[in-house]
Amino acid sequence: MSARTLVAAALGEVFPDFDVIDTFTVVGEREPGDGTFLQVFSDGFLPSEKQGILRARFKVWLCISTRDANEVEDELEQLLPTFYAALEQLDWLVWTEIKPGIHPDNYYGYEAEIITETDPLI
Repeated sequence: MSARTLVAAALGEVFPDFDVIDTFTVVGEREPGDGTFLQVFSDGFLPSEKQGILRARFKVWLCISTRDANEVEDELEQLLPTFYAALEQLDWLVWTEIKPGIHPDNYYGYEAEIITETDPLI
């Protein structure tokens, strides 16, 4: 199981009401009211202080299913404390930054950078 899949599964448990997308794929057209979604993207690897271990970096997008910024700004800001509090619960990863932005499929949201250690390299 990939590190990205583990991250997505953990986020799915913390956010059971959100759609969690565990792949680098086009989200496609979502209808307003389709709900909030999270998408996990692998974003490279970093060296670790431990021999044979890599730290995996991910981007996690928290988005609302509409492309109208006026409709989502307040709702996203209300979700932000829940989002970072949930990331804090996952003590095996570290979030380094959460910032507003535009998802690759043109949805407004927050992008979080998270880092976790991977299995030893063989």
